[in-house]
Amino acid sequence: MALDAEQLQSAGGRAAVKSTLHRAVLACIFFLVCLSLGYPTLNRYDIRIAVPDSADYAAMVNSGPQAARPTYRARVLVPYLARPFAWLARGRVGSWDPTSFGLLVANSLLTAGAAYLLVAIAFIVTDSFPTAVLAALLYLLNFAVSNLMLTGMVDSGEAFFLLASTALLIQDRWRFLPLVAVLGAASKETFVPFLGTFAGMWALAEPRRRRALMWTAVSVAAGLATVTALLSVSAGQVVRPWQFAAGLNSSHRHLQSAIACVTNRTFWYVFIWLLPLGLVKIRSLPRPWVLGCAAAAVVAIALSAYHNQPEDAAAAARALFNIAGPMLSLSAALALRSLEWRKSGEVPDRFPEI
Repeated sequence: MALDAEQLQSAGGRAAVKSTLHRAVLACIFFLVCLSLGYPTLNRYDIRIAVPDSADYAAMVNSGPQAARPTYRARVLVPYLARPFAWLARGRVGSWDPTSFGLLVANSLLTAGAAYLLVAIAFIVTDSFPTAVLAALLYLLNFAVSNLMLTGMVDSGEAFFLLASTALLIQDRWRFLPLVAVLGAASKETFVPFLGTFAGMWALAEPRRRRALMWTAVSVAAGLATVTALLSVSAGQVVRPWQFAAGLNSSHRHLQSAIACVTNRTFWYVFIWLLPLGLVKIRSLPRPWVLGCAAAAVVAIALSAYHNQPEDAAAAARALFNIAGPMLSLSAALALRSLEWRKSGEVPDRFPEI
């Protein structure tokens, strides 16, 4: 018997509620996974001692940007997001450090959000929900997430907004890119050149190239204005982007620093399985995404070589994972799914003998 219009509308409403519930459950699972991965920062070590940069971000949570070193003062989004959670935790979390708790919650929210965005992007690309979830789980289980993103740092913000940019571009929603640029720039100033390179390369592959390049330029300008405003407010005087950049040149061995970016141990901890497995199916992904990530990765290495001494080049691994980690995780998920054991056209009910 055919359904009338009222029944169809009711069924559609129930489906929408069910879909929303499923999405919320998935996001909550990712958030709880991130809290679990970052638990050691609460009880097992002090992030301000084990991870020197985290001391600046912890100081920003407690006392504002002026408490941090000048280089870090524009990175306000994660510390400000952590501040209410740290305030609520004081006197209520036992032996846990309230500031570390606040940073963990803030980073977990952003990292879980990045995983959720990766599921959405992967589903658009592959039309396969299992592949999309596998990509997100591979992303969350990477060395970089538990040991770099969730240790009181601010890279989770940069990673989230880079994935938000990907989600916008893959759906041709360029007009929202300036808003993402402002928020990403407030997370970390390096987001601006990464976004400019990533979106610029993507724009060159667009049919309406002029429109895409226009929104890219507007986004970069918005990001630079945000960084300038944040630096100037914290310094009490106007700080121009090129003045800030000039002060970051702390390396006189740029070539050695660039080589060290991909030869240090931290890089290989992050990419030792992700890079080779991720390259297997890289041609299955949208070409603008691949080219944009490759170009932004080159910029990340160049910036690290400009700012860091060769012995400090391990910091580049964080930026490289923020840029290419999601794309490689999806490609790795496609590669793993192509390795399913099958017998007579079906997945076997027991593990194959080796």
